[in-house]
Amino acid sequence: MTPSSSVSLVILETRYHDLATLALQHWTRRINFNEVIVFSDKNLLPGSKWVPVNPLLDENKDYGDILVRGMWPFLKSDYMILINWDTLLRDQSRWTEEFFDYDYIGSMWPWQAPHSDNTDHCGISWRSRKLLNAMRYPAVESITDAVPYHVSHHMEKIMRETFGIRISEQDMDHRFVLEFGQDDGTSFAVRGLWNIINVF
Repeated sequence: MTPSSSVSLVILETRYHDLATLALQHWTRRINFNEVIVFSDKNLLPGSKWVPVNPLLDENKDYGDILVRGMWPFLKSDYMILINWDTLLRDQSRWTEEFFDYDYIGSMWPWQAPHSDNTDHCGISWRSRKLLNAMRYPAVESITDAVPYHVSHHMEKIMRETFGIRISEQDMDHRFVLEFGQDDGTSFAVRGLWNIINVF
C-alpha cells in the first residue's frame, strides 16, 4: 500500500523549474498523495497547492528558513515527503507502513555522521507534522544557518527528549532512499543524478 490520505508531497525549488516539474510528475503518476504543495516562484504543477516564495539567494539559510518557519501552516496531512528536483521514486512496492513509526527519515551522508543517526540534507526526507511543530520552538528556530542539518543532528537530544521526535537510523534511511552507499535494490526512492542514471 502506498500513501494517500495522510501524506503530502512537497517541493521547494526556485532554480531548476523544469526538472522540478518532471520530478513532481514522476511522483504523482505513481502515488495518489493527499495533496501536492509547491513552494516556488513559479507554479510548477497546475492543480497543486502553489505557495509563492521569492527566489532562494542563500541556498542553506533561505531553504532552512522556509522549511522551519514557512511550511507548517500549509501542511494538511500528518506526514510529508519533501523532495528535490533530483529525487525520484524507485519502486512504490517498497513502501512500508513502518515509515509512519518515524517523524524524520532521510538520506545518509556517511562521512558526516559520527553515529548511527541520520544527518539531514533535505534532498529527500520524510517529515511528520509533529516534527514541523517542534521546529517552531525558539530553541530550534533560533538556528538559522543550514537549519535542517542542525535539527536532526546537533539538535538531536532536545528533539528526542523534549519533543519526543522519532529519528530514523541507517537501516531505515536506506530503505527509504538510496543516495550514497551500495545499491542493493531495496530503497523506496533514489536521490542524485548518479543514482537516477544507474537505476532508470
